[in-house]
Amino acid sequence: MSITAEQQLAITSMDRNQSVMAGAGTGKTLVLVQRFLHVLEHKPDWPLRSVAAVTFTKAAAMSMRQRIRREIRARADCNPGVWRHRLDELDALQVATVHSFCQRFLTEHAVEAGIDPDFAVADETEASSLLDEAVRRYSHELDRSEPPESELVVLFRPAVFRQVLADLLTKEHLMVQLEASGSVEGYLRKAWEAAHAEVEAAVTAEIMSRQPELAETRRVLQAAIRDPDVKGALGTRCGWALGTMEHLMNGDWIRARAAFNAETWPKSIRDVGGGKMGPDFKRLCNKAWRLVHETCNRLERVRAGSVGEEPDQQDRKALRLLGLWHSAWKRANRHLDDIKRERNLLTFDDLELKALHLLKVHAAQPASRVGSAILGINHLLVDEYQDINPLQQEIIGCLAALTGHVVAEGRRQGRLFAVGDTKQSIYRFRGAEVSEFVKLAEGIRSRSAQPLGNLSESFRTHRELIAATNAIFDKLFRPLGKNGYQDYEAKPMALRSGREAPARQPSLEVHTFSQAESEEPADAGVRRRPSDDTADAKRVAEFDLIASRLREIRESGRRVVDLSHPVERDVRSFRYSDAAILLRARTHLSLLEEVLHEHGVPFRVVDGTDLKVQAHIRSVVALLRWLHRSSDHFSLAAALRSPLFGLSDETLFLLAGNPAHAGLSNLDGAALSIPDAEQQDRVRHAHRVLSTLRGKALVLSPDWLLAEVLCETGYESVLLGNRDTLRARDCLDDLESLQWLAFQCRTTGMGEFLRRLAAQDRQANQREGGTEPEDGEAVQIMTVHGAKGLEFPVVFVPNLEYDWARAGPRHRPPVLAFNPNNLVCKVPDENGELAEPFSFQLAKDMEARRQHAESRRLFYVACTRAADLLVLSGWDTKKDSSWSMELADALAQAKEQEQEDPQPHPPAMPLFATATPVIQECWHECDLADYRDLREIEAAPWLPASTERPGAEPDIAIDLKLAREPAVANSLTVHAKAAVSDRVLPESPKQQQRGDLAHGVLGQWHRWFPLSEDDLMDFIVSRLSGHPMLATADARDIHQCLLRLRELPFGKRIRAARRLVTEMPMSVATAEGARNLRLDLLFQDERGDWHIVDWKTGDWSRRPDAARKVFRKQMGEYVRAVAEAFNGVRPTAWLGLLEPEPTFVELTPEELEPAT
Repeated sequence: MSITAEQQLAITSMDRNQSVMAGAGTGKTLVLVQRFLHVLEHKPDWPLRSVAAVTFTKAAAMSMRQRIRREIRARADCNPGVWRHRLDELDALQVATVHSFCQRFLTEHAVEAGIDPDFAVADETEASSLLDEAVRRYSHELDRSEPPESELVVLFRPAVFRQVLADLLTKEHLMVQLEASGSVEGYLRKAWEAAHAEVEAAVTAEIMSRQPELAETRRVLQAAIRDPDVKGALGTRCGWALGTMEHLMNGDWIRARAAFNAETWPKSIRDVGGGKMGPDFKRLCNKAWRLVHETCNRLERVRAGSVGEEPDQQDRKALRLLGLWHSAWKRANRHLDDIKRERNLLTFDDLELKALHLLKVHAAQPASRVGSAILGINHLLVDEYQDINPLQQEIIGCLAALTGHVVAEGRRQGRLFAVGDTKQSIYRFRGAEVSEFVKLAEGIRSRSAQPLGNLSESFRTHRELIAATNAIFDKLFRPLGKNGYQDYEAKPMALRSGREAPARQPSLEVHTFSQAESEEPADAGVRRRPSDDTADAKRVAEFDLIASRLREIRESGRRVVDLSHPVERDVRSFRYSDAAILLRARTHLSLLEEVLHEHGVPFRVVDGTDLKVQAHIRSVVALLRWLHRSSDHFSLAAALRSPLFGLSDETLFLLAGNPAHAGLSNLDGAALSIPDAEQQDRVRHAHRVLSTLRGKALVLSPDWLLAEVLCETGYESVLLGNRDTLRARDCLDDLESLQWLAFQCRTTGMGEFLRRLAAQDRQANQREGGTEPEDGEAVQIMTVHGAKGLEFPVVFVPNLEYDWARAGPRHRPPVLAFNPNNLVCKVPDENGELAEPFSFQLAKDMEARRQHAESRRLFYVACTRAADLLVLSGWDTKKDSSWSMELADALAQAKEQEQEDPQPHPPAMPLFATATPVIQECWHECDLADYRDLREIEAAPWLPASTERPGAEPDIAIDLKLAREPAVANSLTVHAKAAVSDRVLPESPKQQQRGDLAHGVLGQWHRWFPLSEDDLMDFIVSRLSGHPMLATADARDIHQCLLRLRELPFGKRIRAARRLVTEMPMSVATAEGARNLRLDLLFQDERGDWHIVDWKTGDWSRRPDAARKVFRKQMGEYVRAVAEAFNGVRPTAWLGLLEPEPTFVELTPEELEPAT
């Protein structure tokens, strides 16, 4: 790959600080590496550690570090006089992530930072545990005393209070700013005023841009007043509307709002005597009235003209409550600091905050080591600058001597080189703000008086596809409002490419689906799924097209570029591994997998079913590594310190004693003097569990051993206790994937299992640069965020009608901390219901604009992953907040522009008006009934729909050694990946979510049964966030149901059980083969008899006899599975019918026998 003129300028310019806008696929990593080497070559007296590079992922840092090392070694061989001495400095090479740099900086300056240099960084699971413990301690403090913050518990309920407080503890940067401001009220007023000004400016600019339309409205109203038929009340109202219009034309928003609110606004002319007017004139007058009404209503909604005025009553109440929230945060944060100090842990936020404190405060002290360290960095390179947050921006500013106390001493042009792309900033949910890159670029440009550097030649995508994406995003990246670009919006930048398309075929396909009503009557023996399944049917239709196109492209031998070689881009026939399907969300992933399987298209889910060793998985893996090799003391320590056992560092130190003898023998807590009683109990528990597992590790296969680990440790109950229910469910899904991988290695052993796990972890963390191509032909499925930095010859982007405005939680929490630095909360109204004050509405409006801007950038990232062919698909929609509508508008404008100016200057590539267009638009009319057939239910109403696919592998039965008595564990026991649900399909998605919520609560029997009424309600409400279609009323219904259930005699009998386990997997042999089941509840009563209970939601308690018939086959399989596991002991089968009135129905042995 030859260096372009743009790249050469970016590499060699050393006389000034630079910020470079690098488009997708323009070789920014190459530029960073070459500039790093250029600095070393032209500054031979600079030590290697004085040139530093900062990236934002470990994979990118590793890739850059390897490339720099490789280049230095190669140059040392060719030119030893210049480069040989650099080989001795390679260990000092500074290429790291922001957090790694902060961690090393704090370790080197631990005395100045006031911390223990042996601190550890808490992973995601540990950080969540720290938050929960801090909130728990503070809640106990509130119970003991009643400070003013207790009012928040009463107003927002205990569960919501704890959830909000835990969320605020993660916003430490914002809360520290509130603390440093001196006046919380003053700080928030300033933030609210800025939000008010931003929203008002957007609305007023849009109104002012409609001056011609407003002038026409004024003319119509003037004509109406002069009309002799317009008199009386009609004439008065027209005069009033005209007066309001005059204020609008003059931009006098205060008077326009006052005039608008002075009278009751009629709905139409007819309401005030306009019946005698001519139809055309009446239509014009009605249109004029609507325009005046809509315009004034928008002004009233943003309270235009009142920026800087005193807050109203609700906002004053919000300020007072936010002051209490801030006080609660301070108290809880003290507990959090204490816990972190006890465990010698720092979170990622701590790394940034403490490092920044060092850079800003200690650097100002005379002869400061920190100041010397800053001055020791002669050149700083920053990658992906668009993804930094405001705190990281301050850190980089201090390191580059742009801000802080060493600016005057360290000011030297050419210290900072930042590269990024505002169009690819898609990590706002992590705190990233694209405005930071915009501010940096403007600051550098104002100081140097030189234009921003650009990299605009793409080495990824060919000319035709580049022209198509340029045409789309030139229209799509226009300002959201009429007041120009804001600092959170990306501006378009045209790319170019010197590579020709491999073949003269459409490079961009846009497939739009519309629904057609089926005229064929339904078969008499088939009952369709409810109409709520329309969304699934739409997705199946769309995925069917994608699978068909993949097969067509594969069979046609379409020529695509070979991206596996980093330099030479040869052309070859398409393989399935050349394609990627990029999803905005994984909601319909299972449907996509099913459709691809039916079409025979191989696929691989990246960061989905392929396992990535995340924090909650590492704990289990560490324990498995030690069980596999007992000399691995590091893995043993990691497991003991993890949430599996929760031992503190002090306890581990006491246990270790002599490091040479560290091991299981030292876990005999009885022989040790551990002052903490709780830690003493944990040590005994760890000794018992590890002794048991160690004996089994020698004889069990990986899948059986993993099942025993999860069962003995009860780790899943720890994960289920996560305050974020969606996060908890994801963690359990990852454990399920781990079990599936272990089952695949059941014959090859634990060594192979650990090796494959490590390989999948490396594969899941692969990013741009330095990666090997995937072996085998498989389409890759991943999210758009996961595809950042990757490239593929063929890319499919489905579900364009996705409504970004409805993304996120349906029920927002009562306190929100929006970026940048805006804190708002709901307040109780006169009836005690939580209402949104004006400040809350403003913050939501401002957040919606930023969310819209990022949605556009996310679409850009998805489209620019393609090198040769981009296929976009979605259903026809009228939603403005969707990619479909914005894409349709952009294509229409591009087509109109091409038709109006067929020979533009400079010449442009025709996209539509050719025999083989670059952009091909296709419309498909689909009968959804054809796709609902994939989900049809057989005529017998008691048989659940089959989940087996044609040609699919049979369900795998994993023997969990249930012939022994099942271990008593109040947790969800791991279940097989192939397990299928026997639940009858619910009537609607909402009813299904009600059932899931009820089953989730009932699955934690020992936890919910002893709770008080209020605590039980809080427990149920805390789980609502994972069920977006449910409201508090649904939680209240389930709450009342559970209260009645535990008063039933049989409910008390369950409570008194000797042994009890929930959500237990089982396997049973049937005529069709092995079948995997899952028991809702299995318990042994006081007399020693065993019982199984299966919970059913819906209105079954009104029809108990029907329930017997519908579920007797399912219950019979449960009974046979338990009898087989318990050496012929048959349990009693019960149906727990929950709604509308809970009751228990016993099924007789005769009912459970299979029909002959």
